[in-house]
Amino acid sequence: PSSFPTAPTAPSVCEGSTPGFRDSYGDSCQYYEMNDLPGCPKEGDLYAAGMGTAREHCCYCWMGAPTSSPTSSPTVSTSPTLAPATSAPTVSTS
Repeated sequence: PSSFPTAPTAPSVCEGSTPGFRDSYGDSCQYYEMNDLPGCPKEGDLYAAGMGTAREHCCYCWMGAPTSSPTSSPTVSTSPTLAPATSAPTVSTS
């Protein structure tokens, strides 16, 4: 037994992770829940071990993962766009 007190493990925010998953540093899915964003964009594909990566085994790394990348930033035009008139002007003859 360790002489250091152990912190209780927090319940996972999701279900379906591979039981007993450990990355190449020995970290479990709980590490990714505490240290990365949902979808694990920073570290989810790193530190593969015999079981693979966190993105393959941790439900937290499946949550909120982007389905596609944004194509480009919005742009602002400095030239006005002229729209055609919806009806012809009328002239009053009074």
